[in-house]
Amino acid sequence: MESVRMIRRKIIKGDIEKKIATAGIVSTEFCRDVTKIYKPEYIQVDYIRQVLDWVFEYFDEYKKAPERQIQDMFIVEKDEMKQEQAELIETFLSRISKEHEEKETFNHQYAYDQAEKYFRKRSLQLLFERGLGMLIKNKVDEAESSISTYGKVSKMVGNWVDPLDPEIVNIFMGKEKDSVFRFSGIVGDLVGDLERTWLVGFMAPMKRGKSWCLQETAIQALSCKLNVMFISLEMSLDMMKERLYKRIAGYSGSKEKLTFPIFDCLLNQDGSCNKSIRVNDTNILIKDSKKGEVLQYFDPKIKYGPCTECRGRKDYEVAVWWMLSNEMNVNRKQIEDKIRRFSKMYGKRLKLVSYPAFTASIDDIERELDNLEYLDGFVPDVILIDYADILAVTDKQLSERGRIDDVWKRLKGMSAVRHCLVFTASQSTRKSIKKRSLSQEDTAEEIRKLAHVDVMVGINQTNEEKKRGEGRLGIIAHRHQYFDNRQVKILQQLEVGIPFLDSEWN
Repeated sequence: MESVRMIRRKIIKGDIEKKIATAGIVSTEFCRDVTKIYKPEYIQVDYIRQVLDWVFEYFDEYKKAPERQIQDMFIVEKDEMKQEQAELIETFLSRISKEHEEKETFNHQYAYDQAEKYFRKRSLQLLFERGLGMLIKNKVDEAESSISTYGKVSKMVGNWVDPLDPEIVNIFMGKEKDSVFRFSGIVGDLVGDLERTWLVGFMAPMKRGKSWCLQETAIQALSCKLNVMFISLEMSLDMMKERLYKRIAGYSGSKEKLTFPIFDCLLNQDGSCNKSIRVNDTNILIKDSKKGEVLQYFDPKIKYGPCTECRGRKDYEVAVWWMLSNEMNVNRKQIEDKIRRFSKMYGKRLKLVSYPAFTASIDDIERELDNLEYLDGFVPDVILIDYADILAVTDKQLSERGRIDDVWKRLKGMSAVRHCLVFTASQSTRKSIKKRSLSQEDTAEEIRKLAHVDVMVGINQTNEEKKRGEGRLGIIAHRHQYFDNRQVKILQQLEVGIPFLDSEWN
């Protein structure tokens, strides 16, 4: 532990200043906010101070971050600089270019919070240094005056705001929505855009695929080129990796071909569609005197093809059929090649962490996040915790309900402080196991979970739906938009780790 502290002490000074300079180069929003509180004397590293001078010079003129233009500014000034300083700047800019050339998002608010905290610290350090120097020289009046000067600085970097200030109004009206993630397909239409500082939960009875949904969220976030941290309190790292590799490479580990559900149209299945674009003329609904028309059991030998030609139109009626996979018995080289291609596109953006159940607390996770940032420079845009209800608490005096409430409150705080999107899951009540659809009344242990989340998504699935590879998602709570009892039908094949193969309004 002491060695980690030693590393941090060595890194902190230069590392935080590099992060501030990096944020200034790549983020217009960061420049806009930090220029109001920045003073050159806050920066201790000479070459970083020079880079920031260029950043704010460019921002003052063009009202945007310099991004790649910082290289041009460096080239113009390079010959007038000392060789050592020029080499340091060249190395620094080269690293930024490599790290951010494909980065589509930047956590500018978190970077600003870190900069503001550092500037307050530096302001105090400068105050103490000046005050001590004056006291040594017996300049008591001047030392007292320096304290009042700090009062002005601290006020300048305070957290309050005048919402009716014309400049504040203008900035807010011109500000883009801070959306960071949206699920693909109709699931995205149900849940909506998800923003930084939000806490999102999946609720379901046991064994309904909560962990799979969290992993799929991680995969989709990676595809948006977001930094993702996935923490499991149930699975070992090997189990997490196995599930992840199955999802990426599309293999099940079984030699048998798998059945995949696919969307169809009910009018195609019962033969009532007479449109010329219908893909076949076979009726696969059979008569049952007791149950009425029922779907014929899937047989790959049946000459029938599902039809979705009218999907998205009013006369399309959602139904489900199945297909056999072409080949699931892939070899090791094929699996490794698929993982390698995925890594080439999204590598270094995903971190996995595993703890035994009830052993890790929010404090442990916070320390893990700090270590990743200090030692690896990794700042997550999305944090997934599987799952909140089995996190430990440090306050042993809390009741079981108090423990759960404390965990969910602190997860909400984590999303706000780190300015990221946090996902987790929650198990519903025992009675909900036999229910067709979940409601707020099915929240287990502590109803105040719903007060802390921004969105709670219910995973609904009967035993029959589970056999068919179907499920339904619904909104149990949403802080920021109207929601009702509408549901989205999802198709899944969990043998290859895909909980959202496709989705359609139910």
